[in-house]
Amino acid sequence: MSDRHPPARQRLALFAEALGSASTALRRDECGDPRINGKRGHVYVVSRGFLLSCECESRKAWTYAKRALSFARVTQDGGDEGSFVMDRPPTAEEAETIRRYLGITKTREISEEHLAKLRAGLQRKDEQTKNQPSREESVS
Repeated sequence: MSDRHPPARQRLALFAEALGSASTALRRDECGDPRINGKRGHVYVVSRGFLLSCECESRKAWTYAKRALSFARVTQDGGDEGSFVMDRPPTAEEAETIRRYLGITKTREISEEHLAKLRAGLQRKDEQTKNQPSREESVS
């Protein structure tokens, strides 16, 4: 399947990288448009930048979300939900706030040392599996 919106997907991928979101968050919506999914909202590419849609549990929570996300411009202000527009990628501090209020999963950060330990553990497990007799050999 070819991508109908390659520039939009590329821009959203850059935003996702700046956001520090997990790779599984960048998906297509029901219409095939790329978006970053969260538990309480999502992010789309629009002509003016990036559209952040936020759904809160109450009016009070929405008020706090608007205050916390004040670095973005409110474009829709509903009772307990709304939308913001950002014309640039977020800073590290802003990314943390966006992930928090939209419920976007953060990418897992693993040090090189920890990654080496994980790889060594997998290699040991593979070696143990190779040395064990197969079910067919043990039945005979």
